Amino acid sequence: MQEIDVNGTVLFFTAGLSLASGLLFGTFPALSVAGSNLAAALRRSGRSVSSDPSLRRLRGGLVVVEVSLAVILLVGSGLLIRSFIALQSENPGFEADGRLALSTPLPGSKYRTDEETRAYGDVTLERLAAIPGVESVAITSLIPVSGQDQIWGLEIEGRPPSSPDEYIAALHYRVSGGYLRTMGIPLRMGREFGPGDREGSVPVAVVSESFVRDQFPGETALGRRIRFGGDESWWEIVGVAADVQHYQVGQASMPQVYLPFDQRPARDVSFVLKASVPPLSLGRAVRSEIQTVDPDMPVEGVRTLEQIVDEDIAAPRFRTTLLTSFGLTALLLAVVGLYGVISYTVAQRSREMAMRMALGAQQSSILKLVLWGGVPLVAAGVIVGLGGALALSRILESMLFGVSANDPVVFAAVPSLLVAVAALAMLIPALRATRVDPVRVLSAE
Repeated sequence: MQEIDVNGTVLFFTAGLSLASGLLFGTFPALSVAGSNLAAALRRSGRSVSSDPSLRRLRGGLVVVEVSLAVILLVGSGLLIRSFIALQSENPGFEADGRLALSTPLPGSKYRTDEETRAYGDVTLERLAAIPGVESVAITSLIPVSGQDQIWGLEIEGRPPSSPDEYIAALHYRVSGGYLRTMGIPLRMGREFGPGDREGSVPVAVVSESFVRDQFPGETALGRRIRFGGDESWWEIVGVAADVQHYQVGQASMPQVYLPFDQRPARDVSFVLKASVPPLSLGRAVRSEIQTVDPDMPVEGVRTLEQIVDEDIAAPRFRTTLLTSFGLTALLLAVVGLYGVISYTVAQRSREMAMRMALGAQQSSILKLVLWGGVPLVAAGVIVGLGGALALSRILESMLFGVSANDPVVFAAVPSLLVAVAALAMLIPALRATRVDPVRVLSAE
């Protein structure tokens, strides 16, 4: 969206298209009038009760096209709306409410050793935790759905890979103690990292449920050991955490492995804070504390996790909004077209209506006569539109989440909505027809 703007090319194209449309659709009625037989038209004007059949078919055909397009676009927008609602209610594996995230990438020129990196992390955690309104804070090398990733290959003790291609790929998080609690990631089994998981202690790891499901089906993962490619240390699995949708909300990601930050420091240092106050209100205090620790430290990407998730689903939201606006516009055009055709038909058949009423026809019969004139147009448009909507749903299928491309709710609701709106559009001119005064209309005969 940042690359889209309104420029001269767009304006000239739109103006030219509008002008061409006006000329094109204004030419047909002009040619019809120019080519008509004046004497025959005058003879018909006093006695005819209906218009030229070819023009009537043309008007009806345009209404059918408008209704069909409205059905197609409304079904598409309905599917995207249901998909977007399902996406918004999806659990990404962590809690975004009340969380603030930020990054402080450590420059290698200043933080050359693991000891310096650990010291920065420990001091900064302590200062951030002391800020009023901060319930808990943790370090992480990766923030979910932010576009970051680190993928490492690993092996399981007792299952040595015969080639590099057989290493198990996993997202590699390096986090401080309390990270799972701060992020609201459920711990399914075992424990998360604590103060004792430091340099010199037994290397430990927490893995995700999908890792256990893939690598230890029907077994317990606790106590098993893993080793990363090119590493000599074995890491004992002490906990199993819920899966996190790391790359995109609504999309399962590869398994995750968490290592203690103190046992394997990383210069890609990010912080996640759980706050009891509006998270963004902590931004100034957080920057101040970090720059107290290191005045030259850059503080990047200060956002709430809700903002990060919101940005992640921006594309589905845009598609939904765009197609919904097209669908509503098409519905408006279909209703206006149907109203215009029925109104014109009533005006053309005013003498017929007057004659019927003079001969004793009831207002209810006139009402039915007018309404049934538009029913075939709506029915044909809905049938054709549903066929087109089935084709469109196949195109949209890859964009949908949590809803079938042939969702019966949408395919039932859209025709019902359109029929109800079309009935209202036809009812207004139909009621006008029932108020025709036979004496006034026929007095011209």
